[in-house]
Amino acid sequence: MSYIGNKPTAVPLTSADITDGTISLADLSATGTKNSTTFLRGDNTFASVQGKNLIINGGFQVNQRTYVSTTATADGTYMHDRWRSGTTDSSYAFSTASPASPQTVTIAANNSIEQVIDGVKVITAGTHTISWTGTATARGVINTQTMSGNFAVSPITVTAVLNQVITLQFTGADAAGGSTIATDTGTLSKVQCEEGADATTFEGEDYGITLFKCQRYYEQSEVLTGVKGMPQGVAVNVINATGFAFLTPKRVVPTVVLYSRNGTLGKVSSLGTGSDTAGATAALASSIYHVHRLQEGSSGFTAGQAYEAHYTADAEL
Repeated sequence: MSYIGNKPTAVPLTSADITDGTISLADLSATGTKNSTTFLRGDNTFASVQGKNLIINGGFQVNQRTYVSTTATADGTYMHDRWRSGTTDSSYAFSTASPASPQTVTIAANNSIEQVIDGVKVITAGTHTISWTGTATARGVINTQTMSGNFAVSPITVTAVLNQVITLQFTGADAAGGSTIATDTGTLSKVQCEEGADATTFEGEDYGITLFKCQRYYEQSEVLTGVKGMPQGVAVNVINATGFAFLTPKRVVPTVVLYSRNGTLGKVSSLGTGSDTAGATAALASSIYHVHRLQEGSSGFTAGQAYEAHYTADAEL
């Protein structure tokens, strides 16, 4: 640009010079998805806020219970972490027990699976959008775990209530538009529930972070039989032995089940010999952080001797 006379002095543009609402998202040339849930980074890229996904294990990566593909599972029983059977003897097929990246599961015909989002994760009331990949259909309810309403294809919305659970149920493709469980199969992966009316890109995360989140609700020793080196306690008398800490603080005081090294339910093993204790042993979990002590029912401990146990700790919703 050329000027006649003196060149004007540059004056910085301030926010007061811009009328509110006159610059829209469409006016910005940054790359990435522009919507109400993304922000503009310093490198001129729109990015999603980390932690937006209220679903845990939406890519079916964590499988602490070692759910086996296509195994019929009783209604309400958990399969992959945070996912439970939604109908009698439900099952789904998958290829890898604990993959490094999200995988697709195929829900069997006439079956459904569910996830209950903990109310403490719902920190904003109002519209939340649930999205996923695959042919599955879904429905959601608020402040209850009793399902109702019609199934629909991705995405769907629910009106969340502050600090109240959101329960989601997924089934096959032909359930869309009705309230009956599908009679055909449905594929499902990359499940996401986020604040707002827009479905954004699935938020992937490190396997270790997902595992940590899952262990707030359930954890177990590496396997339940045959391995030495699990949590140990030292007997202080013939009845009581010291307890052990959980890997992650639990949602509530969990139900703890013990297994001996030999896999015997309700028993622990001598660290030295590997043999089971004579009587049943209970884990007294006095907090969300640890098992306070092990208690042997038939005075079978030897004071000063170490004992070990596999365990499960369940604090699911």
